[in-house]
Amino acid sequence: LESRTSDNALQEGGRKVVGVMHKDAKKWPDTGGWGFEGFKGDSKTERAVGKNAAAACYACHTQQKERDFVFSVYRK
Repeated sequence: LESRTSDNALQEGGRKVVGVMHKDAKKWPDTGGWGFEGFKGDSKTERAVGKNAAAACYACHTQQKERDFVFSVYRK
């Protein structure tokens, strides 16, 4: 989330979700070897995706198949 200050500058708001990918080809063969989860806000236990990972995450990540299903890259 973001908000604006009184002088109209953007500032970062509260965290909505932390997305996590875990690579294990044996455990998740149907999703390119990736397991997916999202945790709500700053929680380390409150799951946002759960059993719906294939539909909620993998479906979008298929467009990145050439990059091992990963959107982000390391900053240089």
